[in-house]
This record gives sequence, structure tokens and C-alpha cells, in this order.
Amino acid sequence: MAAGVTDRLWSVEDLVALWEAYEQRRAERAARMLKTVAIFMALTVTITGLKLLFSPHGSDDQIIGIVLLAAGLTWLWERTGFRGLK
Repeated sequence: MAAGVTDRLWSVEDLVALWEAYEQRRAERAARMLKTVAIFMALTVTITGLKLLFSPHGSDDQIIGIVLLAAGLTWLWERTGFRGLK
């Protein structure tokens, strides 16, 4: 305070509260990022399923496409609450 850097005397409780707030924000940011990555992966699986479903290479690719499409859409439905565009 004498150097003019701050006009507040910080206590240990203040520092602990500041650190806990930082950790909380960091955890929330990590959770959002993880959900975004998971949604991206589910959409990738869904799009791959569509691509294979309409594949001209044969029924094996189409069966795998149906499975991937169902898996991706099911995950999006159950985990994110996505119910389609309105």
C-alpha cells in the first residue's frame, strides 16, 4: 500500500476466496469445452452414418451407416436435450 500499488490490505481469506472463484470459473470453462467436443463428435458420427447410408458400395456400408446414424442421433437426443430445429 505504501508503494501505491493497491489501496487494499488483502487478508488470507480474501486470497482464498479469489483462488476459489478462479478455480470455479476454470472448471465451468472446462465442462463447457468438454460438452462442445462431445457434441462435435456425436455430429461427426451422425454425418458419417449418413454418408455410409447413401454409399454406393453395398449393403455392408449402409448397415454400418444406419448404426452410426442411430448412435449419433441417440446420443444427441439423450445427452444434450436436442429435439430438432424449431
